[in-house]
Amino acid sequence: STTELSVYSVEVQEPAAKFSGTDKIVGGIVAILMAAVVATSAAAMLEVHQIVVYVAGAVGILNVPLVAEAQYRIGKQIGLRAASQSLREQAELLKEERKILKNEINDLRGLVNNLDGIEEDLSEICKIQGYNSETMVSL
Repeated sequence: STTELSVYSVEVQEPAAKFSGTDKIVGGIVAILMAAVVATSAAAMLEVHQIVVYVAGAVGILNVPLVAEAQYRIGKQIGLRAASQSLREQAELLKEERKILKNEINDLRGLVNNLDGIEEDLSEICKIQGYNSETMVSL
C-alpha cells in the first residue's frame, strides 16, 4: 500500500506472516492428533460394523480439514500481529523523519529568504554604480 505524506510518497510492503517455532510445534501436534483421529476412526469403521460407528468415524474424518485450516488461521493471525506491529514501528520512524525533513525545509526557506535579501541589495548596489547584475557577477 502507498501512504501519501505531503509532497512525497512512501511505499511499505507488508511482510509475509512467519510462523514461530511454537506455532510449528503446535501445528505438528495438531497434525499428529488429526492423523490419530483418522486412523482410529478408520480402524473402528473396519472393525465394528454399526451405523453409529460409521457416522462417528465420518464426522471425525470430515473435521480433520476444518481443524487444520483453523490451526493455520490461528498461526497466521499471530504472524500478522507481529507484521502489524512492525508496520506501526516503521510508521513511527517515518513520522520522525517527516518532522526532521519539515524542519530542514523551514530552515532552507529561511536561507532562501536571506539570499533573496542579499540579491536585492546587490541589485541596488549595481543600480547605484551603474552596472548590471551580470557585469557585477563577472567581476
